[in-house]
Amino acid sequence: MPQIDLILRLAGIGFLVAIAYEILDRINRKDLGNLVAVGGAAVMLLMVVQVLGELFKSVLTLFHL
Repeated sequence: MPQIDLILRLAGIGFLVAIAYEILDRINRKDLGNLVAVGGAAVMLLMVVQVLGELFKSVLTLFHL
């Protein structure tokens, strides 16, 4: 069963990053907007990698590897 709180956190981070990017884009600070977008993507990627690590650990214990 997927972790609904993780999905909601990822959606929330994506929403906040999109808003911050748009605000920075409108005040002609697109360079900072790009940094915010890359930082948000990195945070989201780290969250997903942690869940994938837990998945691999459970598969390894399931098959006694």
